[in-house]
Amino acid sequence: LLGLTACALFPTGRTGSDFFQSMLDSHPEVLTFNGHVRFHHYFWEQSACVTAGSFEAIDVIDEFIGKHIYSLKSRYDVFERKDQLGDGHNQSIDIDLDKFRSESIKLLEGREVDSRHVLLAIYGAYALGLGQDLEKKNLFFHHAHAFLDLPLYLKDFPDSKIICMTRDPRATFVSGIEHHR
Repeated sequence: LLGLTACALFPTGRTGSDFFQSMLDSHPEVLTFNGHVRFHHYFWEQSACVTAGSFEAIDVIDEFIGKHIYSLKSRYDVFERKDQLGDGHNQSIDIDLDKFRSESIKLLEGREVDSRHVLLAIYGAYALGLGQDLEKKNLFFHHAHAFLDLPLYLKDFPDSKIICMTRDPRATFVSGIEHHR
């Protein structure tokens, strides 16, 4: 996973970034995750494990699972309606949490447990949980969803390509009102 080309999506509000990212979800050569992952600032920098100063990899993985359960088991993501996937609107993503945990730890073996390696391990374990082949992956695609994460992300992935999505501000305003009504 360390040799993959990195690319990240940092959108402005209501631009369709979730839709854009979803078009890459099943691509066999793209290592991605279910929707956006606010990782660096919202998870890593505020992690109870990380801020304690000394932690075990399994603990930070467990903390990630707790904070992102809706992404691993989308039946809990009612806001984005990922609990209603499929033609009959009765399907959801259901990652085996024990497998996710063990695969994350395997991918971290022999590596420093830092934000870069943990993020890659999480994405790798997610792909394995979906039955994907990591050997076929060429691109690591991270949907950060928040510009606050950009400086920290670039420290971990300085050669990353960055995609910024924007939209006509009038359409953004109307979409925001309709969405949050």
